[in-house]
Amino acid sequence: PHYETILLESVLEAKKLGYNSVTVLELGVAGGNGIISLEKYKKKIEKLTNIEIKIYGFDLGEGLPEVNNKFDLPFFWRKGQYKVDKAKLENVVSSKIFYGDIEKTILEFEKLNPKNISCIFFDLDLYTSTKKFLKKLSSLEKYLTPRVYCYFDDVFSTYHWFNEHNGELLAIKEFNNENSNIKIGKSLDNINDF
Repeated sequence: PHYETILLESVLEAKKLGYNSVTVLELGVAGGNGIISLEKYKKKIEKLTNIEIKIYGFDLGEGLPEVNNKFDLPFFWRKGQYKVDKAKLENVVSSKIFYGDIEKTILEFEKLNPKNISCIFFDLDLYTSTKKFLKKLSSLEKYLTPRVYCYFDDVFSTYHWFNEHNGELLAIKEFNNENSNIKIGKSLDNINDF
């Protein structure tokens, strides 16, 4: 439901801004549940809003990389987790998925001259992977809508392992400290919803 809500809210805002199409990114496709859900919701939301939605996925393709940075929580994540079955996924999704290191695949994606990136779903799991993408975010600035809805999947754990000193939250904190033009903040209206 969080994927549907964020996709819908970002498209409704794009419509208010006068856009007729948006681009959506899912970072970390793994088994494909997220991108499959996005494609399902896309059909309903396009019909409701008359806005075209283009979805792009990004994944290393081989599961998580070697996990040895303490900020990546190596006691929790393991190399090879979330390996993608590319052949199976190609049969069930129509969205383009870029496979490889996010630093390189984002450059390949930029060549498409994407229009109106309105939401990004972060499922990269690791501090280092999230940091790599966020370092490239300024190069995507010209493709972003004024407010980009973001979902970070690993900012809360019932085991209390995730906090502002590791993982996605540390990458976000460092990004905000290092950048003045783009900031990532919490939507206080929706904090209980997501």
